Amino acid sequence: MAYGASPNDVAPALLPVLQSAATVMESEQVMILEILRIDTMRTRRDRWAIAAAVEAVPGVRRVLANQADRTVRIERDDDSSLVAIVKAINDAGYEVAVLA
Repeated sequence: MAYGASPNDVAPALLPVLQSAATVMESEQVMILEILRIDTMRTRRDRWAIAAAVEAVPGVRRVLANQADRTVRIERDDDSSLVAIVKAINDAGYEVAVLA
């Protein structure tokens, strides 16, 4: 606050900042973490095929396929569905177990 300025003088100056922050909060979507186990993911090719299948599902934001522990971590928004993700993996030729 500037020296000699009253709170009433400062509040209008902050209004655009507060409105901008509120807009960002409203536009942010909830991200959902899914962890799937795929026992048949044994090779790099399997990892790539599974990641590609999951990334093609609308609403999926991030995919991390770990060949060592045979898991896939998926960040998705609430517009996507776990059913669609599992179907995409099944269609690629893999069976899925949901861990979390």
